[in-house]
Amino acid sequence: MNARIIWVVAAKELRDLFRDRRTIVSMILIPILSFPLLMSGVVWMTSKSMEKLKSAETGVMVRAESPALGLLDSLRAQDGRFVYLEDVAPALPVDSLLAREDVDMVLEFGPGLAQALERLTRPADSSATPALRLYFDSTDDEAKLAGEELLAGLTALREAHLQGWLRQQQLRPDLGTPWSIEHIETAPPKRQAAELIARFLPYLILILCIQGAMYPAMDLTAGEKERSTIETLLVNPVSRLDVVLGKYIATSVMALGSAVFTLGGQYAYFRFAADRLLRGGLPLHIEPSALGLGLLLLLPVALTFAAVMLAVCLHARSMKEAQSYMGPLLMLVIFPSMASMIPGLKLNLALAFVPVFNVTLLIRDALLQDYSQLGLMAVVFAINIGYAGLALWAAVRMFQREEVIFRS
Repeated sequence: MNARIIWVVAAKELRDLFRDRRTIVSMILIPILSFPLLMSGVVWMTSKSMEKLKSAETGVMVRAESPALGLLDSLRAQDGRFVYLEDVAPALPVDSLLAREDVDMVLEFGPGLAQALERLTRPADSSATPALRLYFDSTDDEAKLAGEELLAGLTALREAHLQGWLRQQQLRPDLGTPWSIEHIETAPPKRQAAELIARFLPYLILILCIQGAMYPAMDLTAGEKERSTIETLLVNPVSRLDVVLGKYIATSVMALGSAVFTLGGQYAYFRFAADRLLRGGLPLHIEPSALGLGLLLLLPVALTFAAVMLAVCLHARSMKEAQSYMGPLLMLVIFPSMASMIPGLKLNLALAFVPVFNVTLLIRDALLQDYSQLGLMAVVFAINIGYAGLALWAAVRMFQREEVIFRS
């Protein structure tokens, strides 16, 4: 093994990669721009969609024998977007009413509503509590949003009527609430924001890191087979080990570079844009120390997949065949990298041996600045270094086989 030759091969491969515009796009532009653009676009589209849904006119079919307690008059007096229609076909089922184009919800006044407040002064009995029922389809976003809004308005009207009746009866206004139940949030806003970020950011980092190694691995193996340049490289007076290590270093640099640009893009977004975009929300922020630790934990995973992809792509006859191999391999990364989104899941010694799964949970802990498992972090780092060594050994063995290199 000759270190100088290895670095010459690595520098040559990196130079060739950076001459290709696709490298710049896949390693730099996509990691830096993808998340900010995606997040900003999702937030903008969500806000516009919510504004449209909240301003849409909603038809409410009212089914009642009489305007009990003046509720219907109170609802109509509100400055809202609801259009209350009179039920002219009381025999029809609710489903038939909701099938009409001008009806989004059905509001049904149950029997006994007119005497609901006077009923409170009578001794307890077994009769059913008067009900006001609102029918709507919760799978329809527009109907769901309007239904939740109308339910909130009906609840407020019920409270207003009750408070007025209590005052009229000279009773305490808090008669129905002898004590209050409150939730006092103990986590500071920064930790709440960090918890939100830590749920999905490890998934994004891992996917973009693997994608950063995917194209270089295909180009430096299957791509050279298609261009017939791998033979030219192998006729030089260099060992196969030096060649594969040079290609491995080049691929690893691309994978780690993609991870660095991804983390840098996310940090810049949360540092300068997120608070302006999400006014009134949580103070989204990532600590630089947490990002550094996350990148350190990601290092052996990038080294592992750089070697795995080189070995797999070298077996392919062409770039197209290599791409068909990368699809299933990427799927093996996607599902374990979702571990950070599973509530209550904690890393233990058994899960520490599961590739990708282990580092996903550790990056989540790092972003939360939870350093209670530093010993386990070191164990996982060592395990992933071991996986990287095994994957590199497999890639070297693959490069030693003539029937694989010259497979056509």
